[in-house]
Amino acid sequence: RPWWDMGGGKNNVAATNLSAGGAADLVSSHATSLKFAEHAIVRTSGLPEWNGKCGRVQGFAQDRGRYTVCLLDGKGATAKYFEPKKLEALTAREEVQELVKELQLSTVQVEVATHAILRLRELPIDSKILKETKVGMALNGLTKPGSRLANNEIFANLGRALVKRWRDQFRAKNEDTTKHAEP
Repeated sequence: RPWWDMGGGKNNVAATNLSAGGAADLVSSHATSLKFAEHAIVRTSGLPEWNGKCGRVQGFAQDRGRYTVCLLDGKGATAKYFEPKKLEALTAREEVQELVKELQLSTVQVEVATHAILRLRELPIDSKILKETKVGMALNGLTKPGSRLANNEIFANLGRALVKRWRDQFRAKNEDTTKHAEP
């Protein structure tokens, strides 16, 4: 099974508006019977205004049998319920691309940006994805002094630690390649 699919099969979400008490019904989506991990980025279908748009899985409402998905708008305020069959899993590269787009929005909220970093920490990101998406450069820029998001200590520390992890991982891989190439 692919890493993003905990339940098997291609995943696609008819939506219902969230009720005031709906958020209380959400349960952790780390259960093995669920198809999408919490904070996973998915492509939606089933609603004309959401068709083809990407969103962040916030959880699973057991009583409704639907996932709660927030639109990737930098605010995290627009949420709908989606049936699992109306959600499609993205590849790691696609998830990274969508997260970078959201992080680069001038209106991205600190809490939303922090959730993006937490998701990036979980993804199997290799040097190819790092180079193609330039996620390390984008995240590094957002954690530099003077950046609006860098003023938040939690965001800045998480972001710097993740960039350092990727840098160390990339350097270690390059060193291994260099050692094996020498006669």
